[in-house]
Amino acid sequence: MMNMEILSIILQQRYYFRQKEKNEKKDFFALAFLFSSLCAGKPALVMGEKAKSYLNSRNQINFKHQNLKEKDVSLKKDACIVSIDESSHKTMDEMKKFFSKTYDVHEIKKQTFRIKKENVRFNLSEMDSQRALFAHQMLKHMMPADYVDKFMLVSVDTERSFSKSQGVKIEGYRFNFSRLFNNRVVRSKDDFLVIRTDAKGSLRDARFSLRDLKETSEIIKMNENITENEATLDSLLSEDMSIVKIVDEDGKEKNEKINKVEVGSVAEAYCEIVVEKSKKLFPCLSYASKINLSNNKKMGFIIDAPHSRKSWRDYNHENKGSARFNRYSR
Repeated sequence: MMNMEILSIILQQRYYFRQKEKNEKKDFFALAFLFSSLCAGKPALVMGEKAKSYLNSRNQINFKHQNLKEKDVSLKKDACIVSIDESSHKTMDEMKKFFSKTYDVHEIKKQTFRIKKENVRFNLSEMDSQRALFAHQMLKHMMPADYVDKFMLVSVDTERSFSKSQGVKIEGYRFNFSRLFNNRVVRSKDDFLVIRTDAKGSLRDARFSLRDLKETSEIIKMNENITENEATLDSLLSEDMSIVKIVDEDGKEKNEKINKVEVGSVAEAYCEIVVEKSKKLFPCLSYASKINLSNNKKMGFIIDAPHSRKSWRDYNHENKGSARFNRYSR
């Protein structure tokens, strides 16, 4: 029911290029984008059959079942808010202790670590055909046993170089993992795992950051139906998603109107919110989508939204209007 593999597969690959002519090196995204709330009309929302099927099935289970097993926590009629203890680093201390036994470990910024080790190689032959299995084997090879099932591969970036003499060449890959908590994808830039390899699968390094998370007694009801799920997402499009800012490989920016948003799959998630000055995780839905632009191009994107307008409105009211989403764009 989590639909995780579908979410993982539908995400776009991002390509990185490295220019190497005349000793001039320039890293850039081939295509980067940033949403703007300019008033240009709401894009059309198209909910794919897989997304509809998932939302219908999860809502039917919510209404029919009262006593689900603990492993099915994501299917219950309610979910708890999760607190983030930014003063504690127990999780990271455990990870550092584990990796320090066999890897070189360096803190590259506060509570973000990079690990390296020679002669670690992954078989890339099943990277596309058996993606979920490949990701599991990669985690099993590197991570502590207790953490193998706490991450999900969500996208693969291909690093490429370009020169006039050699053309385009694949230099390596970036495997981007999201953290899982209570069977939900944690949508935050501060909880992640990235594993980098060269083109043949040899480990270059891995980077990770994990915060200490804890369930609270705050409960969010999830007894809405698919009509409300769609209406909530549609409301978000009306407010936030009408224009996309395109940055091409020459660094030039231009605005493109979003004509349509096509939702391919859905997953249970935790979205980061800020209540006064405290960060928390709020139960939400993540929609893996394709955005159709006015220039006839399409881009993959994940759109996070509450389960229902009421669930967010009630929670925000209880907190005197101080709650806000931290939009995460990857």
